[in-house]
Amino acid sequence: MLTKLTLEGFKCYKKFHFPLNQLTLLTGFNGGGKSTALQGILLLAQGLREYQEAGVLALNGRLVQLGTPREVMHTGVGATALTLEDEQCKIRWLLHHAREQELGAVLGVSSLEVSEEGQTHHYGGEEVHHLAWSDGVHHTHGRKLLQTIRDTLYLSAVRHGAAETFPNPAIHTLAHADVGSQGEYAPWWFQRFMDEEIPLERCHPGEKAINLRRQFQAWASLMFPGVEANAVAIPEISQVRLELRMSSTEPWRRPANTGYGISYAFPILVSCLLAKPGQLVIIDSPEAHLHPKGQSHMGYFLAKMAAAGVQIAIETHSDHVLNGVRLAVKDCGIPAEKVILHFFHHHPDRNSPLVPVTAIHLDQQGQFSDAPDGFFDQLEKDLSHIAGWG
Repeated sequence: MLTKLTLEGFKCYKKFHFPLNQLTLLTGFNGGGKSTALQGILLLAQGLREYQEAGVLALNGRLVQLGTPREVMHTGVGATALTLEDEQCKIRWLLHHAREQELGAVLGVSSLEVSEEGQTHHYGGEEVHHLAWSDGVHHTHGRKLLQTIRDTLYLSAVRHGAAETFPNPAIHTLAHADVGSQGEYAPWWFQRFMDEEIPLERCHPGEKAINLRRQFQAWASLMFPGVEANAVAIPEISQVRLELRMSSTEPWRRPANTGYGISYAFPILVSCLLAKPGQLVIIDSPEAHLHPKGQSHMGYFLAKMAAAGVQIAIETHSDHVLNGVRLAVKDCGIPAEKVILHFFHHHPDRNSPLVPVTAIHLDQQGQFSDAPDGFFDQLEKDLSHIAGWG
C-alpha cells in the first residue's frame, strides 16, 4: 500500500507531504490542489508505462494531460521532485526540463533515490537512462513499490456512457483491471471475467454466487434495484456490446436507454471487483450522475472494497459519498484507522511553503474530528439562512 506522496516544486506546490491510507478521500474548494496531488501519482504511473527505458516522464498520455514542463515545474523553486513511499521503501524522482523533442512534452529524470532498510541508493546520469525501471532497481522492496505505482488504475470524472459498443484494449502495457480513464475498457473486462470468481472478502453478503456477473448485480442493485448487465464480444470489429436492464423480465437495452447513472457506475464496480490486492484505484467524482441514495451506497461500496485489500483514493464533492463511508465505518465494514480525509481549503499560495490542507480522521462510530469551515456544511448554512437564523 502506498503510504505517502511528497510533491516538491510541482505545479502549485512548493513542498507538500500527502499521507495516504487504504481509503483516502480528497475534498474541498475548487482549485484547491486536489487534482494536482493525485496527478503526482498518475504522472509516475504514466511514466512507468511509457518510455520505460528513456529516463523521462511523459506529461501527456492515457492517465494525465499536463501540458508542457513550464506548466508543471514550480517557478522559483530549486528542484522539482516526486516521492512515493510504501511501508518498506521510499523512491524520489528528481526531475528536470528535458529536451527530447521527439518524445513530446516530457520531464527528464535527473536521478532516482531508493531508500529501504535504512539505506539510500542513488542512481544518476546514464544509470537512469538504462534502468528498465522495475527490473533495473536492484532492491526487492524498490521493485515492488515501482510495480505498485505502474499498476495504478484511474477513472476520470468524464466517462463513456451512451455508447452502444466499446473497444477492446490494444495496449500491451495495460495493467490488470485497467478499465481506461473514461471507463472505455470496462465492458471488455466484464465480458472476459464475468464467470470468474471474486475474492470472498469483496462479495456482497446477500449473494451466494461469487462470480463477477452476480457480484456486480448484487452491489449495483444497491444503487439501481434489479439491474443486470451483460457483455457480448464482437470479434469482427474488436468491440464489445454492453447490454443493461433494470429487471430480469425486461429486454436487454443499450446503455443510452438506461440512463447515465449506471453507465458511470459500471466501470467503478468492475475495476474495484477485479483489482488485485494492494492495487491502487484512483476515482474522480464517483458520485457523478447518481441519486443521493446511490451516492451513499457508492461510498459504502468503495469503503468495503478498501477493507477487502484494494487501495482506493477518491476526489469527491459529495457529502452523500462521505456519509456512505461513515456508515461503513460504523457498521464495522472498514476500520476507522484505514480511512483518511483531506480537506483542501483554497488555492495554495505559490509563494508560501504552507499548504492549506486539513487531515480529518474518523472514529469507529463514523464521527469525524473537528471539521474546518466549508467542510460539507453548506446545507446547514443554507437552511439556517432560509429559516432566518443567520
